[in-house]
Amino acid sequence: MQYKQVPTCSVYYRTIFQQYGVTSAPSSSYNAMYQQEDASIDAFAQFGQQSQQYLPTKELSDQIHHSKCSSFLTEILVGCEQLIAEGEEDSPTWIAAIRQRFEDPNMDDDAKMTGVKLIIEMACSMESSNKFRSIDPQNTFSNLLKTLSNELKDFLRKFIVPALGEYHSARKQLDNDGRVHMALFYAELFTKLFLDNGSRFEKIGEALVDQIDEILKFQPNDEYFKSLLRAFKVAGAELDTSETLQRRVDEILTKMGGFARGSPLLGESVKAQIGLLIECRLRGWDRAATKRQEAPAYVSNRDQDSFDESTDNDLTEEERQFLESHLDQVDSVRGGGEDIDDQEMMKEFGKFVKEELQQAEDLKTAELLQNCDINKEDHDEKTPTEEK
Repeated sequence: MQYKQVPTCSVYYRTIFQQYGVTSAPSSSYNAMYQQEDASIDAFAQFGQQSQQYLPTKELSDQIHHSKCSSFLTEILVGCEQLIAEGEEDSPTWIAAIRQRFEDPNMDDDAKMTGVKLIIEMACSMESSNKFRSIDPQNTFSNLLKTLSNELKDFLRKFIVPALGEYHSARKQLDNDGRVHMALFYAELFTKLFLDNGSRFEKIGEALVDQIDEILKFQPNDEYFKSLLRAFKVAGAELDTSETLQRRVDEILTKMGGFARGSPLLGESVKAQIGLLIECRLRGWDRAATKRQEAPAYVSNRDQDSFDESTDNDLTEEERQFLESHLDQVDSVRGGGEDIDDQEMMKEFGKFVKEELQQAEDLKTAELLQNCDINKEDHDEKTPTEEK
């Protein structure tokens, strides 16, 4: 699904001046306000009749407003709102649409970073349910970042990881609820984000156990502990794949066991669930740790054990034959004890490639000119010839 390019002012100020949870005006009024009657824009705007509106922080709002790519960023914001409004069934469609915005060649790196921060901020500020429907924002937005990481080259390294590090470092600026949501989000991410070689990103796991350890210092209540139980159900098996993180989990579950035995602030149900979680861990979490099912799309044709980012498809058949013939020549010459100039061979290969490209360009130009001639002949046949 592709977004229609939406005027910046229309979506942006709709977002700024409508508080989160307030429904939008009908799309006909929306279009009349901005004199937009395009059917695709009408369809794009119509979601607002039932969906919640998210109001970014002032810092992010300013970044969106002043960005050269503000139209892309507001469309990403709308797409994220739609992810939450429509739930899991339609999430692949909207995730694909958001990905297309991030990979647009006109989207600069600063805007991409702002877009990733927007996703993280939304994940850390939303509860797992709302008045419209039961949703899981942390799972939904982690799936979005997983898609961006898998399908956009270097996106994890350049944008996702730095943004996650920045939010983790600034976590104490959030209220307690926000920090609990953050821990749930990082738990989801730890199971879904992988490096190109298939290994898990352990720094995310370290951030997660830091966050959980700090949440245990909050005034205990059932909701916080239910969230911690959920975080371990999501990522416990994955945390135990690291010896360092496993020791941290030992310490944390020991503390949680102490709360279960002695805290008057926790309900009996939550205390029982803590005990069940500890037993589940002793059984190996009743599941295996997740593994990446397939290589990222941008390296799907690459040898998984190779650091070489090139692929066999980089050369045409003619170019490959040229190199093979010359390499055979090099082998025969070296076998005879004669010297060969590698630079001279590569220079000759470069000349060959240039000639191939020029021939392709000439052929393309000839086809275009031929099409122009055909169009001109068709036009002449339809135009009566005047007598002199």
